[in-house]
Amino acid sequence: MDPFTLLKDYVQRDELGAVRAEGGNIAFGSDYVFPPSTLLAFKVGDGQAREDWLQLDVALHFAQFFTTRDAAGNTPRLVTPEYVKAAKESKLKPVGARARRDLLDILLGRTRESTLCVEVPPQLAAATLQAPEPAPAAPEAAQTPAATDDDAVRGPARILADVRAHQRPLRDRNSQLVAARGDFRFAIQIAARYDLFDSKGSAGAGGAKAAADRPGGGVKRPAQTDLAGGREKAPRGTQVPIIVVPQGLQTLINMWNIRRFLEEGKFETWQATKERMGGKPARELLILRRQGREEPVPYRIVDTYPARRDQQRCVVACVMHGAKWQFKDWPYKDKESGGVDLAHAMAAVRMVYLKWHDARTEQLPELVRNGNVRVLGLHRDNRHSDNLVAGDFWKEVDLHIARNADLNRTVKY
Repeated sequence: MDPFTLLKDYVQRDELGAVRAEGGNIAFGSDYVFPPSTLLAFKVGDGQAREDWLQLDVALHFAQFFTTRDAAGNTPRLVTPEYVKAAKESKLKPVGARARRDLLDILLGRTRESTLCVEVPPQLAAATLQAPEPAPAAPEAAQTPAATDDDAVRGPARILADVRAHQRPLRDRNSQLVAARGDFRFAIQIAARYDLFDSKGSAGAGGAKAAADRPGGGVKRPAQTDLAGGREKAPRGTQVPIIVVPQGLQTLINMWNIRRFLEEGKFETWQATKERMGGKPARELLILRRQGREEPVPYRIVDTYPARRDQQRCVVACVMHGAKWQFKDWPYKDKESGGVDLAHAMAAVRMVYLKWHDARTEQLPELVRNGNVRVLGLHRDNRHSDNLVAGDFWKEVDLHIARNADLNRTVKY
């Protein structure tokens, strides 16, 4: 077993306490023992000498230091000088500042690839795997009698049972579902998509059959009550509603942090989300709305207005940037000027603008002040109110769809 893979597994399962120094070696539980000088597939230098590769004892100390949380639940910063001091006190070579981010992301499972993850050259990989010491033999008095013919037949099965009893499986179907830092949201999204496709097919095929079997003909569906209460409204559609967010980085909400805000009701600055997740923002997201719904409802999040007409009919809301260039590709054209008819666009799509709660009205963009836009205020420090703001956003979306007959017949919300 690769010691680097073992270390990542123990870190992600929050079981570093089971890794300990034992007899001059590093023991992973009772299963694997490695020399401290074992080289790992991670470069901390040019890669020409043995010192340019990460050693197991250095990686273990690094993982223990940067995954330890203080009383407030925070982990140490990567640039803290305390790490260098702690490494020198342990007589270990500290990991360079440039390699710390990549190493921590790999250990925590945030990423699987890095330019520093390179196999150790065979001529440098001198350390070898050492098996744990075998258990002491049982006394002669406690040993079993001589094997009979039946025992000889059961011998291999007994050996296999002993092996299984002493080994620790690193992965099975249950441990995969109990991951300390795992994120299985993608599986829920795929299931939601298939449920949506199934509902489309059953609505088309089963509707005609139900109408033929029912006396009187036409397809009837259960009546639904409007948000205002009392009166019945048309049945909802089956298409996934679409929400447009701005592409710019001068807004409070964009593709970086929109998911957590709408799914969990928690606001996090896009800068903090980018630092935590890394990489590039997605051009399209599929989120699951749970607030105000008994079952999750999928919504598509895009940063550009859809080009296909069938998708344009599903746009229900837009998080505004405040500049007119955000609407340059929208289809609501003014016949006289040839530009975008903003009044028509704001009537067809619910516009929402998010600002800090203490920002004055005159500080808002002119397009927001003079247009049909709902302004929502986020507190700078009070994160307990984020869920209320997210709830106000969903209320605006629901009211807009309920008042728009075309949207009500098209999207499922």
